[in-house]
Amino acid sequence: LSGGTTKADFATEMQSLMAFTTDAAMRDDAFERLKGFIPDYYQQLQSTPGGVFQMQANGVLHDGDARFVMPSQQDFLATKNADVKALVEGELKTAPVEITIVGDVDEAEAEAEIARTFAALPARPAAPKTPAADLKVDFPAANLRRVFEHHGRADQDLSFIAWPGADFTSDPARASGLTVLSEVLNLRLTDVVREQKGIAYSPYASNVNSQTFPGYGYLSATAEVKPENDQAFYDAVAGIVADLKARPIDADELLRAQKPLLDQMDTQLKTNSYWQSVLPGTMSDPRKLDYIRSRRARYQAVTAADIQKLAQAYLNMDKALRIQIKPAPDAQPVSAAAANGK
Repeated sequence: LSGGTTKADFATEMQSLMAFTTDAAMRDDAFERLKGFIPDYYQQLQSTPGGVFQMQANGVLHDGDARFVMPSQQDFLATKNADVKALVEGELKTAPVEITIVGDVDEAEAEAEIARTFAALPARPAAPKTPAADLKVDFPAANLRRVFEHHGRADQDLSFIAWPGADFTSDPARASGLTVLSEVLNLRLTDVVREQKGIAYSPYASNVNSQTFPGYGYLSATAEVKPENDQAFYDAVAGIVADLKARPIDADELLRAQKPLLDQMDTQLKTNSYWQSVLPGTMSDPRKLDYIRSRRARYQAVTAADIQKLAQAYLNMDKALRIQIKPAPDAQPVSAAAANGK
């Protein structure tokens, strides 16, 4: 549960969050109204490459683990409000509570409002306990070429490539290096895929490294292209990867990869939204505070040699997962889409 308010209404905000925790209504009629939006929502998702990717990719990237698979429309509509209520209220009424307050609030005032609200709850466990088996998640090692279809414009296609990466917690310096590597990939994708080949306007790369699931992470490259350019995008990425493995990047490219990350950090430190996103979990895992304090130094320490070694270690094209979201046979012809203003 989270919320934002003014300093003057901080006490009211705490009371509201307390009410949600202790007396969430979970009304049947509200859940049925939500179900009324579901058919249109699923239809909208199926009408664009990005929507289908949203539906399918997370499950694929986690090797079919049901916890990451988006439910079908039929499964969603078959869900009973009582099931949802039992699950949610079980957490709200028994799970450990951690409270994060950021912004223009005096510490003494924060403690006083906590004392009047959440501190009055019956005692709960101090920290969550997760069975080790529940922390196992895998990147797929087989069936690495996946193709899905959308029902939107016939000239739209999404091409995605991902490599198994690494988690964050076991080696934060490595995780930071992989993020800088993803920024180098971003620069190369813009230069090769957009400027030289002209097959995508906004290709991009990213690095995901889990702080929850040991060993899990991935690097990826994505572009929206015309269907006939899916292989051209893949070939362009393979060429970029081969070059990154063969020779270290120069100092200018390293700076261009690092500087946006460092500038973003400087901006984030001044915002409530950043602190609200990174501080939760620090009570159960105090190491997260050290991760926050050392973040800038980790990124600054990454060298060109590190980038080359990480590319050699992690950008293995034989292990790369490819996902293509291509137009279905009944996809809307481009001329018809244009006529409809889409």
